[in-house]
Amino acid sequence: MKKKFLLIIISILFIGISGCFKHNSYFKIENADSVTIFHGASSYVFVSTDKEIIKLISKNLNDLSFKKTNAQMNAFSMFTINISNDKGSLAQLSVDEKGVFYIDDTADCYKVNSGEFDYDYIQDIYMKGEQKELKK
Repeated sequence: MKKKFLLIIISILFIGISGCFKHNSYFKIENADSVTIFHGASSYVFVSTDKEIIKLISKNLNDLSFKKTNAQMNAFSMFTINISNDKGSLAQLSVDEKGVFYIDDTADCYKVNSGEFDYDYIQDIYMKGEQKELKK
């Protein structure tokens, strides 16, 4: 009886401790088929249905968790990203070069708490898309 009780206590402790290390992502993006990226006040909008781009951005966002910050958004370096499917928007966020986020039109600013966001990747695909647009 004591062994069974001890095993139950150990199991409860293990579950409780493992829950402390659980990564809680803000985003749960699944089945996305389009990504739209705006930059600051630019009139160019990057739109893609490229499955690899959507997969990379969605996975990157799904791996993030956030914490509120007092840092302010820099509108000149800000990208706004909208990920959607045929039913509508799945996620919308804005991020600047210093890693300050607005998430789903909230008034608060956030920083990444766990995970890593690749601002340079977003900037790179946006700029490559803009160059293609200008060549037409």
